[in-house]
Amino acid sequence: MEGQQIWNRVYGEGFMTIWSPPEGTIQFTARHLKKRLTADRFQEFFPAKRVLDLGCGNGAAVSYFSKMGYEAFGIDLSAPAIEIGKEWFAREGLIGDLRVGSAAETLPYTDGYFDVVTCFGVLDHMMMDNAKRALAEVDRVLTKPGRFFLTLADTQSKKFGEGTCVGRNSYILEGDWYEAGAVQHYFDERDIRDLLGNRFRIIDLRRVVQEKYNPEFQQLYWSSRWHIVTEKV
Repeated sequence: MEGQQIWNRVYGEGFMTIWSPPEGTIQFTARHLKKRLTADRFQEFFPAKRVLDLGCGNGAAVSYFSKMGYEAFGIDLSAPAIEIGKEWFAREGLIGDLRVGSAAETLPYTDGYFDVVTCFGVLDHMMMDNAKRALAEVDRVLTKPGRFFLTLADTQSKKFGEGTCVGRNSYILEGDWYEAGAVQHYFDERDIRDLLGNRFRIIDLRRVVQEKYNPEFQQLYWSSRWHIVTEKV
């Protein structure tokens, strides 16, 4: 499975454990699924029962969706990530189904099992052919009309072009940082539409830029990601 050894090392050495859901996932939920009004009342925008986080890491988004009242599932390529997540869920009494598996291979769920699928920063760590295979599986396990939220690295990111080029907008990351050796594909609008094809209709597309000052190099670093909300058609 593409990149499995790298992500096993990343999680096994504790580089990438995440304990709170991404802000983009929270915003997607509040804008497109349901918004909490009081401790026990929600404004619902899209009726959903089951949510899958594809590439869930140690399960931060799964925990969040469970607390929001959904049947929450997560799957990740890295066995160490899932082990960490299961231990965390057991220790904290959290509810969620965490499994090891590849987004680019057959997912262990029946057709139309989920109402919502999320995928934060995963498909851009694949070559385009594998990302399209993953999209086909998302299409299969998602109800119609289900919601699919994904984020992708943008060609306007500062690191675009770094590493060894292995295809259009695709690079093998280099250096001594934890993702060295991984594939990084940067998406422009052409790539986004090529990836989604005729399976999904774009509801909302945003370019989200984050800036961070690096005191070691005395320079401003920025990353740019696409945040995309789609509907299965």
